[in-house]
Amino acid sequence: MSAKSLVVSVILYVMGRVRSRARGGDPISNAKHYIEILGNTLRSAGVDPSQVSNLLESQEVPRYIGVAIGGSVVDQGECDVNKPLRIPFIRREVSVGPALLMNVVINGARARDDYGTIVNELDKYVESLGGLRLDWELLITTLISIAKSTLTYVPYSTCGDGNTYSAYAVAHAAAAYASTAFSKDKYVIVVADIVGIQDIISRINRTEKAMRQLKGRSILINLLQHAVATRLIRDINRKLGVDALSPVNVLVNTGGEVVMLIPAIDEDVLNGVIEELEDEVAREFEGRVRVVVARSRVHSISDNFGDALGEAYGERDNRRYGRWKKFIINGKDLCDMCHMPTERPIRVDNQTLCPFCALAHRIGGVSRRLGTLAEVASPVNQPGCESMSILGINYVVCLEGVRLGVVPRIIYDLDRLSISSAINAGHALFFLNTRMPTDEFGELKSFEDLGSVAVTVKSDANKMGDLKSKVSKLGAAQYVLFSQLLITIFDAYGAMLYMNTPNYSDSVFIVYSGGDDLVVVGNHYALDYLVRIVKRANEFGINVASGAMVHDARLPIYLVWHDTEERLNRAKDMGRDESLVYLLDTGKSPVILNIDRVRDVVNYIEQRHAWAGELEGEEGEASRTLMYKVTTHLTRMYDLLWEMREVLRDKRGSKDLTRLNELRRGLVREVINYVYLINRNSRNAQGILNELPKNLHPSNIASTLAPILRSQDNQQEALKALDGLLNDLGVIVARINLYRQLLEKQQTMPT
Repeated sequence: MSAKSLVVSVILYVMGRVRSRARGGDPISNAKHYIEILGNTLRSAGVDPSQVSNLLESQEVPRYIGVAIGGSVVDQGECDVNKPLRIPFIRREVSVGPALLMNVVINGARARDDYGTIVNELDKYVESLGGLRLDWELLITTLISIAKSTLTYVPYSTCGDGNTYSAYAVAHAAAAYASTAFSKDKYVIVVADIVGIQDIISRINRTEKAMRQLKGRSILINLLQHAVATRLIRDINRKLGVDALSPVNVLVNTGGEVVMLIPAIDEDVLNGVIEELEDEVAREFEGRVRVVVARSRVHSISDNFGDALGEAYGERDNRRYGRWKKFIINGKDLCDMCHMPTERPIRVDNQTLCPFCALAHRIGGVSRRLGTLAEVASPVNQPGCESMSILGINYVVCLEGVRLGVVPRIIYDLDRLSISSAINAGHALFFLNTRMPTDEFGELKSFEDLGSVAVTVKSDANKMGDLKSKVSKLGAAQYVLFSQLLITIFDAYGAMLYMNTPNYSDSVFIVYSGGDDLVVVGNHYALDYLVRIVKRANEFGINVASGAMVHDARLPIYLVWHDTEERLNRAKDMGRDESLVYLLDTGKSPVILNIDRVRDVVNYIEQRHAWAGELEGEEGEASRTLMYKVTTHLTRMYDLLWEMREVLRDKRGSKDLTRLNELRRGLVREVINYVYLINRNSRNAQGILNELPKNLHPSNIASTLAPILRSQDNQQEALKALDGLLNDLGVIVARINLYRQLLEKQQTMPT
């Protein structure tokens, strides 16, 4: 029994099962239909179609599917084809589909496709694949990509709890287990981790040409993680002299992390490949980038996937933190971009760069309008394209509109799968933002082009560590689905959103989006982009914490990175059960709002931007001045309330009553001054009052503050009232302060 034939039979069985919902018949007859189409393609990859057909009739296929979902499979046929895919492992259960992947990317959890549409797409891709002649690695690369594109948000079964499993995730995980027939159903989990991605990307001591460098580093990290997975597959196969591994063994490949379920091969061979790969990464990038690869012990396929994964993660942490390989750089030259010594200086555009920064610079130049990303057999020298070697694998990136002059080995389809029998190449989905702001000459803009100030946002999903551990215990199939869910939100939707929103094209830079992380730089539209990404994550029950910072556009990147990271962590500390954003600092207190409140702030800034012409003249200037004075008093009230909240929430149990009384008196004084200011300027105040919530109007402010000022009577009531008022005030304070920083400074201060 060939492990290759088993892998193919598992994938085609799941495809046939879905096809039967639109075409009739049973899963096996529909799978055999695909075998007829792919016969010559399978033979060219060293797979016997008749053996695949025979395996479909055996019990091997359902056995491996049962292992993938963590339990036995009872085939009840098909019941209700209208059942959506239920995602049970999120904080609140989410239903989506059945739908094609790109429909979910565009429309989120409300996406729906009928099975006729889904199967038509599946049939189209399989027929295109049938016209290609590929080796084993490329065949599986393309077959898995077809399943991912069509079946990710389609239930594996429409009976019982079968709709809690993704058809794609089951096919991928079960096929990975089927590959262990090579080692008599024994497997090992391998985890590869690019250490310190955020530090790698942000290590820039200048702002000139920094955007090109940041974007280049982001793409380089994505390519590096793919290169690591590819090298592990190819190096192991070369040393064994047989195709034991393929891309089906790669369960997760995003956010700088690779998780593989591979056959249990000779321990010395695996350890040798790991050591060589780690050393090669350090040498190639002079220690700028460090990759840690770890493995679990040998497991039987009947063992719990989560336990095996936990072992691999534990070993990864030991290798990551327990020991450091010494890497000495003897070079005397300093890189102009990262300011680190280099033995191999490279002159690029009148700069002295290290190999890592030079490569990022070249990639970043093409990323402004990225059209093609591919793996090629040998370096390409073609105008409009940049050729590069990463860990000995040749990649090429080309500008939009430039047709690659050679036949690639693998085409990385950048938004949706596009297989053509005219080009005999493998295909892989690779979601990537392919646009960046450019000037009138088509050159990539820099931060300085934003004006005097910019806003930087960093985001990170909450409780991902706990969720990963929980999902892994449910089986490999659910772990694959979890990974694809994050890719759908942060990689695929993020890229699509940018491409389809004209307001972003001139002023928003997507620095990094992968795994569950996001870094964006721009004007106020960077906050709009953040809101839309986080709201999409919320649709699927995932909460995201963010830190935002308005800063001088010439401030060094690493300083901005550090401060936004601190703000992000502060937002996490405030609460991980909702999506909070540390939006700004008053000088005394943080303004931390939930994502819906941030949307209110963004809408206000955009409206004020549109109404700028209406604020001209003496009347407009008087209203603007009054608005700023009112905001000053409201900001002082906010600071006093924030400190009062901290005193009341003192977990040590010792309330500083003296300080609490001082804060109450200070709050009363500010309220009196605020009410006096509004009443004295009643002619110009109506417009401002229309923008304030009713509880902050002079006639209502006393009753709003009453439960807070009586905090000694009912502390819980006081804290509840405090939280509500802080939210209301925080929105007002953020609106005006961000409006002034982001728009007025841009108009009055020189670049």
